[in-house]
Formats: sequence, structure tokens, C-alpha cells
Amino acid sequence: MPGTDANVVTAIDVSDSIGRYEEWLQQTGLVRALVHPAFLRAATAGPRRRIGFAVFIWSSEGKFDLLVPWTVIGSAEDAARVSQALASVTLIDRTHYGGGDMEQDADADPAAMHDRLTDMSEAIAFASLLLTLAPAPRLARILFRPRNCRFRWRRCS
Repeated sequence: MPGTDANVVTAIDVSDSIGRYEEWLQQTGLVRALVHPAFLRAATAGPRRRIGFAVFIWSSEGKFDLLVPWTVIGSAEDAARVSQALASVTLIDRTHYGGGDMEQDADADPAAMHDRLTDMSEAIAFASLLLTLAPAPRLARILFRPRNCRFRWRRCS
């Protein structure tokens, strides 16, 4: 894998503390962001004109699934390929249990919601591990975690 200007890890939360609609927002937001001209300009603005990119989903109790293994995004075609792959993925099959929509249920006990919160430190630890295992030399590492349609960029040391 060629050198990159940055290696970016994106984590999508699929824990029971969020609902299906929020999962959809995260996935759709990422699919759209990858092909947005501003993202493409940023991804190709550095001296190497490309970034390393990986995406995983996470849930509680250390459950992770790598959706996009390390890949290089250096062109609109690369970004479109990753975007299309993410658009076609089912994040998690919730047909076997009813989890994930408690916060949208008006009759739900608010005290019970606390039991469904997910420790984000597990996702950060997994993302950090992915960043250290990235095959491409990089100038920077970034953890990107969409949540509720708001994007937060965090610089990792």
C-alpha cells in the first residue's frame, strides 16, 4: 500500500443504545460524505494526494466487524468504490431481537436506558489498534466517528 497523507478510521455505532434510524443516518451520512467534493478535496490535498481509509462497526462487549479493510482513497473513483460498498452493507441484522429502538419508544422506562449505554472506550481502543496496524506510512492518523448525523474529527497521537 503506498504512503498516505493520513490514515482515517471510521467507526459506526451499532450498539443497542441507538436505534435503527440512527444507524441508517450514520451509514447514509458516510456513504454521502465519501463522494462529497469537500471530502475528495481534503483527501487529495496533501503532498501524497491520498489517504488510507478503514471502516468498522462496533457494539458493546468488544463486538467489532471490519466493513472496509485498509484501502487507499486518492481519487473520485476510489471514493465511489468505497461508498458503493458501504451502501450495500447491512450493518447489523436486528430481525432476531428487538434491540436498538428503546430511546424512540415513548412508553419505555428511562431508567432502563442506562443499562443499554455502550462503553465507547472499546471502540476507541479498536480504532487505535487499527491505526497502528495500517499498512501505509502516514503523515497523520484520524479517528472519524459519525453519530446522529454529526461528524467529529479527532486527531490521534
